[in-house]
This record gives sequence, structure tokens and C-alpha cells, in this order.
Amino acid sequence: MPFGPVRAAGATGHQRLAGATRRGVILATGADRWPMRASIARFALGMVSARRGDLDGSLHHGRTGFTFERKSLPSLLSNAKELQARFPREAAVTEYEEQLAEVQAVQ
Repeated sequence: MPFGPVRAAGATGHQRLAGATRRGVILATGADRWPMRASIARFALGMVSARRGDLDGSLHHGRTGFTFERKSLPSLLSNAKELQARFPREAAVTEYEEQLAEVQAVQ
């Protein structure tokens, strides 16, 4: 099972593969042992959900990524940009960005 970066491509098949790979990373690594990898995997799943048009799923995965002790700010920022681009008028995206600002202030 690869643990390196896996990018979700634009094609639906690639998105399914990226989602399955990230879910595998979460299961294989265990959040307790490698919280950064689990956090990044959650943000990647959020991006896959956003590309499928699933705002609720994207926000769920993104917010789950916030809960880990260690977080990747580049992954957080990338996820927020993708959400803003795909759902520019959604209040939930604005709330997500406010959560991101709080996380950035702490780090």
C-alpha cells in the first residue's frame, strides 16, 4: 500500500481510485500512529467528494481532518481553495474557511 501523495485526477475513474487509496491509507496507518497521514488522507477524500459535487461529504472529511493533532497546512489550504472554487456561494464553505483560519492562528 503506497503512503506517498496520491493526486485525484479530473476523471471519475481516477477519483474513485484516489478515494479508495486514501481510505486504505486511513485504515492501514491508523490515526493514532500516523496522525499527519490520516489528516492528509481525510483532506484528500474531501477534495474527491468536492469534485463529485458532494459538498456535505467534502465538509465532513475536511472537518474530520481538523480533529487530528497534526495537520498539513498545505492540504488544508488546497482543500479550502477547491471548495471555494466549486461552491462559491455556500455558507458552509465560509464556515469551513473560518475554521481553517482558527487552525492557522494556532499553528
